[in-house]
Amino acid sequence: MYKLYTDKQELFECDIQLEGASLTDSKARLVIETEDLALLFKGNIDSKGKCQIPVKRLKGLLGENVKGTIKLEVIAEDTYFTPWESDFEVEASKKVQVEVKSQTKEVIKESNAPIYLIKSAIPPKTTEYLKLKYNKRIVVSPEYIGEGKYFVPYWKGIPHPTDMRMHDFQIFGGDREDTQIMVDLFIKILGPYCRFFQTDSRTAELVKYMENSYLAMKVVFHHEYSRIVKLFDRDYREVRELFLADRRTDRGSSATFDDNNLGFGGKCLPKDISAIYQAAKENGFDSKLFKQIMETNEDLKKSNG
Repeated sequence: MYKLYTDKQELFECDIQLEGASLTDSKARLVIETEDLALLFKGNIDSKGKCQIPVKRLKGLLGENVKGTIKLEVIAEDTYFTPWESDFEVEASKKVQVEVKSQTKEVIKESNAPIYLIKSAIPPKTTEYLKLKYNKRIVVSPEYIGEGKYFVPYWKGIPHPTDMRMHDFQIFGGDREDTQIMVDLFIKILGPYCRFFQTDSRTAELVKYMENSYLAMKVVFHHEYSRIVKLFDRDYREVRELFLADRRTDRGSSATFDDNNLGFGGKCLPKDISAIYQAAKENGFDSKLFKQIMETNEDLKKSNG
């Protein structure tokens, strides 16, 4: 598999020998083809058959993980040859891997509390790992503090973006004797009308990633469809309200606001959908849907003025 890169210019080189044709005035070009795009890069062949073709950075032309066919085409004395062809994949030459020294891990390691509550979104199996490593009692509970700046009808069960006391449900994942302690603690604060769900830690970790991945998908769907509506010279506001008249749909994430604010951002959605996509990939499943959501989101953000 031939590698192409989004973030650096490279030089394709090879040696060519022709029989029955002269290399004088011969021309070479590299053709890169995907299902949606064909790129052509021209190069030179010297008298000794050394071929060099500059390939510019592909950022903005092809995204990472895109695959296709790359082939060398040679024209000598009005004769066309394709002496080499290969599959290719696009990636970045420079990749940054960041390991965050989690305060959670340090607190659990250094302190000696009888029980710990992780109120956050963390990768599947993290709680199990920490319990085994430090021999501590740990419960994980997804948090629902949001980043949106607009008003939400929290009385309809939508988590209040800043005040956890107005959330009408809590999820606790861990050993049952530990989650029961958390229910007894939180019911004193949130009251008997709040719903308390107890499950294992891995399920609690997975559900938060599921929720944020679903919200990311909704944002991308509505923002992408607003572009389609615009192509047909119609008002997305009107299309949206008619769409929402069907009770099978819901209003959440359906507003686009303006053409310069397309795509999802912030701290949670990009981080969480990327994290669960990578976790699944490391366990043998490459989710085409999640990959497409992230790629479409990048496309939407690039379209912002």
